[in-house]
Amino acid sequence: MLSLAATLAITACREDAKAGAGDAAAEAPRDTGPRLYVLGSSIHLRKLPSSEAESLAEPRIGTACVPLEAAQGKWRKVRCGDKEGFASVSLLGPEAPSLEKLKAEAYDSHLELARRHDSALRAASLAPEDVGLRKALGELFFERNFELLAGLKKPLKGPKLESPCSSNDATECILESAGFVRGVKRRAVTKGQSFVVAVGDAEQVVVYRGRFQYDKKRQWLTEEVQERTRFESTDSVLKQALFSGIEAIDTDDTSVPRLGQFALDASAQVLLGKLPPAWELLKRSEGGAHAVRINGCNQRPYLLQLSSDLHGRWLAEIDRPGAPFPEERWVTAASRTAHGTRLTLAKSAEDATPQVFEIPEKDATHASLGDALYSVQQGKYPDAREPCGGGEGPTFSGEFLPEKAMAALYGSFDAATGSIRWAPSGTERLRIQRLDGFWASRFQARPWKWGSYREGEQEKMLFLTETPSAQASHSAEALIGGGVFARTEDGWRLERANRVITASGQFGVAPLHDISVQAAGARGFIAVMTVGYAYPPEVWENLELLSDLGGQESIDVVGTITKVKETDALYCPAPELEEDAPTPDATRCVSYDSEWKLVPNPDSSPPDLVVTTKGTRKKDEESEEVEPFHEVRTFAFRSGGYTLTSRKDVPR
Repeated sequence: MLSLAATLAITACREDAKAGAGDAAAEAPRDTGPRLYVLGSSIHLRKLPSSEAESLAEPRIGTACVPLEAAQGKWRKVRCGDKEGFASVSLLGPEAPSLEKLKAEAYDSHLELARRHDSALRAASLAPEDVGLRKALGELFFERNFELLAGLKKPLKGPKLESPCSSNDATECILESAGFVRGVKRRAVTKGQSFVVAVGDAEQVVVYRGRFQYDKKRQWLTEEVQERTRFESTDSVLKQALFSGIEAIDTDDTSVPRLGQFALDASAQVLLGKLPPAWELLKRSEGGAHAVRINGCNQRPYLLQLSSDLHGRWLAEIDRPGAPFPEERWVTAASRTAHGTRLTLAKSAEDATPQVFEIPEKDATHASLGDALYSVQQGKYPDAREPCGGGEGPTFSGEFLPEKAMAALYGSFDAATGSIRWAPSGTERLRIQRLDGFWASRFQARPWKWGSYREGEQEKMLFLTETPSAQASHSAEALIGGGVFARTEDGWRLERANRVITASGQFGVAPLHDISVQAAGARGFIAVMTVGYAYPPEVWENLELLSDLGGQESIDVVGTITKVKETDALYCPAPELEEDAPTPDATRCVSYDSEWKLVPNPDSSPPDLVVTTKGTRKKDEESEEVEPFHEVRTFAFRSGGYTLTSRKDVPR
């Protein structure tokens, strides 16, 4: 059996071709005499005997062709239908391919994987309506790739990719790491500590093979791409086998890069992999001494951070003083110069004014981006803390209106729909991966809740938005984002923001309850959000605490107090009972409610949260009987979040 182009597609050495749709019966040539049949899923009929020559036609498997000249090495001139050209000799044969024989070879586990995959592809091309055969082709494709990975002798030399992974299935996180690409379909398969990911669009399919480690305790994923191959995605049968039932993502979002865009070559990968991943913005004093500029809003340095992804792209995230969001720029070139290392940073492929990040050879601890000076994070310089609230955040005049706030947060607002479609940045997408209950291929944000508070004499406004989930199940939550606005002389300025704070709610939308906002110390706020859940017969509420103090992000979740209210509708009396409803049973009725308040803590800027709960609860986990209770719990802010510090029963 010959080794055909379909098999060699996996190793990027095959001649890719487009499979025809519909009936694959052989086309009858005009000439009489000996015939040669197309044996590959399809082939290129080229103008000259070269794989680089122009393709004139792509006859399907089983097509009968007439030889016109003797073979010229690996090529032979033939006529297929009304087209003449040169075809690869290895893809032609004197007998028409047999569907039954090819199917038998595809399912024969005693044969080599390369041959089985080749036969499966040709059989599926002859019988594209055979769903089972197409499924087998997809499975053999990935099995063959795992075999190639196991035999790899020269893996790529690139950085290890690290990211949070809140899912118990590392395959889901590996699949997400192949995202943030416009109009692609993705599929990931893992085997032991190995992975194979296929990503395809209308023009090409890229296959990533590598190793991974998943730390379940830390919920941390480490990936290492050891080989990348690509082939033109003109074979519709193979594409259907790889991506059956999978929808393309970000098809219309022009801000999302295309597949292959911004991917750097191996030499650039090695060069970038040797650079420090994070650089601190420095400030020069009048005396010439340096200091690290500290953001007064989140008490962290302004950073320039470099990170890579599965596609071989590198992203620079740049904190700008006064800006509510980091600026994102793609590394479009990385090279060595006579003076050190130069990185070219562009916002998009159309960016006419890219910036240059220079790292001098003589002083590798410093770098420059225009007039800005950066240092490697070494604790070498003292901190220069800057006041929160200054800077260049988006502004609007007049009274606070949600549509104006939306435009400041997302760039624009559609008054007709009351929402705005937006594209999360690369960093925002990584944070979205941590949210179990939210999923969307298109992001449509709308105003949700807002409330004012005062920091000293200045009025502030916490403005929250919701982006509904694409799903509408009990467990589907909405994405909550937002920002803090400060009143100015003639309007409002966006001071700090986080468009990916948390996911909350049910059926894909945000909870209906109100949110309470209070100032926390001299600077900052605490917001308490009530979130209701209903999984009949149980109904309960949680408290979720948001703040701009102590969290990982500029606005973050700093605590969740579960089940401050609960009712078991199966046993508790209800105002209106249906005819077939069970009879209430007071001895088994679990029902309680809570009141909460924020109490100043002399040892902490964020106040304590005191929750008083009263009602009935189960006597113990094993018992069905209930008992009355009345308790007071105190939650204090510790190490970036609220934790339970005391629990007291109130005598009845």
